[in-house]
Amino acid sequence: SLNAENDSPEDTLKPGQTMTCFVQKYNVLKKRLEVEVTPTIRGRVQQLLLSSNPKDIKHAKKCFKKGQALIATVTDCDSSTTKLSLSLTGTCSLEKGTIALGSVKRMIPHVGLHIILPFGRIGKASLFHLNDSYTEQPLEDFGVGKIVRCYILSIEDNAVKISLRPSRINPKGHHKVEDPEIASLANIQNGQLIRGYVKSITASGISLGLSDSVVGQISLQYVTPFFVPDHSLCMKYIHTDQLLTAKVLSINRQENLVELSILPEDIGKPSVIPCDEKPCSETDTPSQKSRNQRRKHSESEQDVTPVKKRAYCTEDGDSGVEVYYREEEEKEKKHKKKSKGREVPRLKVSTSFMWEEGLNVLDGTTQIAKEHSSDSEEENDAESVAKKQTKKKQELEKQKAEKELSKLEAALMDPKRQPQTADDFDRLVLGSPDSSILWLQFMAFHLQATEIEKARAVAERALKTISFREEQE
Repeated sequence: SLNAENDSPEDTLKPGQTMTCFVQKYNVLKKRLEVEVTPTIRGRVQQLLLSSNPKDIKHAKKCFKKGQALIATVTDCDSSTTKLSLSLTGTCSLEKGTIALGSVKRMIPHVGLHIILPFGRIGKASLFHLNDSYTEQPLEDFGVGKIVRCYILSIEDNAVKISLRPSRINPKGHHKVEDPEIASLANIQNGQLIRGYVKSITASGISLGLSDSVVGQISLQYVTPFFVPDHSLCMKYIHTDQLLTAKVLSINRQENLVELSILPEDIGKPSVIPCDEKPCSETDTPSQKSRNQRRKHSESEQDVTPVKKRAYCTEDGDSGVEVYYREEEEKEKKHKKKSKGREVPRLKVSTSFMWEEGLNVLDGTTQIAKEHSSDSEEENDAESVAKKQTKKKQELEKQKAEKELSKLEAALMDPKRQPQTADDFDRLVLGSPDSSILWLQFMAFHLQATEIEKARAVAERALKTISFREEQE
């Protein structure tokens, strides 16, 4: 203990020196323990330097009683050396590798914790140094004012980096380290499965934070097994700070870049984006594909038919007036006009030529030719109109047939649908040939329709079909 009769106590009181002191009281408001070294020298111990056990600090008033003798370490003293700053943990300064207690001051989402350390320092613990195993909600187990044990990683320009990992605080303990620390690219190997928190989602891919200094990149082609047109689909199912498991594909040490993949075949887990979000062309069943082929075929036929276009009036003309026309009809009309202009009237003789006949006969034949040509033109116009109408009818019939087919398929796929026709019962009987209930329902269906012969035939067919081993049936 310190000798009270020493005339120059400042020569003996230095930081790091140990001494015996006696408890005076615990100041709850200022959160410190006040002690007496000598009748003239007093000391005080800050809350975080009372013990290395967080439980003792919570119940400091009960743990330290008045008059109790303690061994303390000097951390600082004033100019008069009558007031000392002491420590009961043996820590007199913060250095790299020091283990000390801290109090949570602030929780920052996406970043980590700000922790009050002894000697008025503030430490920063990132999301990657809160535990040896990452969790979806890394800040959930912490609260403002919570006392935690901290390991000093580094002190640079008054910036103190700390770690709360159990493997750091108690290296001799057997702790399961699921997510080891990654200080640099040297701690990563190709093919390694690694976990990290999503930092951002952009058009180029997903940025995955692996540590404070290492970031991995996941291209869109390595997000899901199917094609992803843009990053909007990723943003629907992936959010920032989400915990993802990825496989290391390559390491570019020159650019400090790690290329990752979260494909199911690489990480052995289901796809992050559900398969329901696949493009329609990839999720079509065979029946849907056949329907799509029919639709494409019908659309190709529609493309062959004349396309109706709209010509809107300009601002100078009447607004709201729409003029409809057909390009091919105009082409056909022009072609007909040209053909009419090129045609030369020819002499057509219906009967044998007689030299005795006069010129009046020639006039009659030319009139007949004119009438015949006009009739043929009218017939051609009627035929073209009829063809167009038949094509439209065929298209409508095809569309109706497709709708009926889709309705039938949907009805057949419905497991709750009750059989309504003989074909339905045939289909059920083929699926379960040994079910006597289905055969009886089939017979009852024919009996309700007063078709006794058909019901008898169904009964004989059932006796032949049901296996003789099925005694209960």
